Amino acid sequence: MDPAVSYTRVSTEEQAREGVSLQAQGEIVADCARRHGLRIVQAFSDVASGWHPGGRPGYADMLAFLSSHPEVQTVIAYKLDRLYRNPGDFASLDELADVRIISATEGIPGGPTGRLLKTILMGAATHSSDLTSERVRDSALQKVRNGGWPGPAPTGYVNNRITKTIEPDPIMAPIVTRVFETYANEMISLRELVKRARELGLRTRYGGVLGKGALHHLITHPFYLGLIRFKGKIYPGDHAPLVTQATFDRVQERLKGKATPKGERRNFPFRGLLTCAYCGCQLTAELKKGRYIYYHCTQSRGKCEQPWVRQEAMAERLRAVVEHVRIAPEIVEELIRELENEGEARRRNRRVKIMQMKSELQRLSTRRREAYVEKLEGRIDESLWSDVDTALADKIAAAQGEIERLSSTREPKVDDTRRTLELLERGPELYSLESPEDQARHIQWLSSNCVVFAESIDPVYRKPFAEVAKGNETGLWLPG
Repeated sequence: MDPAVSYTRVSTEEQAREGVSLQAQGEIVADCARRHGLRIVQAFSDVASGWHPGGRPGYADMLAFLSSHPEVQTVIAYKLDRLYRNPGDFASLDELADVRIISATEGIPGGPTGRLLKTILMGAATHSSDLTSERVRDSALQKVRNGGWPGPAPTGYVNNRITKTIEPDPIMAPIVTRVFETYANEMISLRELVKRARELGLRTRYGGVLGKGALHHLITHPFYLGLIRFKGKIYPGDHAPLVTQATFDRVQERLKGKATPKGERRNFPFRGLLTCAYCGCQLTAELKKGRYIYYHCTQSRGKCEQPWVRQEAMAERLRAVVEHVRIAPEIVEELIRELENEGEARRRNRRVKIMQMKSELQRLSTRRREAYVEKLEGRIDESLWSDVDTALADKIAAAQGEIERLSSTREPKVDDTRRTLELLERGPELYSLESPEDQARHIQWLSSNCVVFAESIDPVYRKPFAEVAKGNETGLWLPG
């Protein structure tokens, strides 16, 4: 039997207890391995969300195991969305040569159509995660608009889990007020204020002391005025303020003209995606005149002729990466028809197999009853009947398990597939509407690297987009 590894995952401990547990997933995966004539040599599992790349130690261990054991070329997962729900993890596994992915509960065909369908299902899973994140963001925004705070209470406040509101901490709130008043009325430095706050007993909700940066954040936060700063906007809060407007303004005046803690690192969305065509170095980015982002070669190997490019111009060049894998409407329809036909064929095969297994189950049950009657009538002795009954019981259990598996297998929804393919069809249009950050994620999903020339981009597409790009270039679309 060929070797294989298995992977199971639940998102939370609660799901592990109340949903499809790791044990239940493991049993289904083991049954799938037996049906395929495979031997599981190592089992990996995680209790973690699948969206954030690198957040699953079991998944990372599996990749390391596969890399060091090239003889193991099969991964069996309970479902594909248990295996990967983000482009980074999908790519890391997809780029391992000759590794076959088997879903224990989904009917995924082999060949090019199967590879495309896996990519589509990965996209659907990512889309589902994005929708969940969007719903969480919308819920948080609505709570803020209603005057609530959508998270753990800041230092000086506590969460009231009964009323779902924020209340002043009876111990820390007076200390926070004292800290504001101290800096507003005494000529002390921020460093001295840190020391004074520690002496007063100011602590975070976890019991830690506040450093210079954290204390600066506290005394500049409008939350202590009864306001909520959320996503760059200010909303009125329904919590009690800890300082007066006059004290808060005095603190801000004292801070003016002084060195402030270093802000967040500027985001350069396309950095890490681009390679110089002339020297092979990475392209990095710099901010010019405080507002313009330019991408240029790092010149790690010496002076390079790669010109500097404004972010807006780079984004326009990268549009070609999306354009080259756009699927024409007629090809989308052809793929949908093929997937529908294959799905219907698999459903017919399952129905036939279920009927066959039910017939076999009925035959085995009848034979077991007959054996029991023969035992009662003395035609076979007790020992022989026991062996026959045990063998028949095992076969009946196996037949029932196979019927349950076949009945629970669900085909991917063609409507979801259609929507995903139509999104690929509308890729250039959507790219034009995206923010630079979303455009970078779009490019990263399609390609593993983009080689930059003075006036053009040469993308290295991921599977199966390389085949799509080849079909667009040659006009030759292979069956499947």
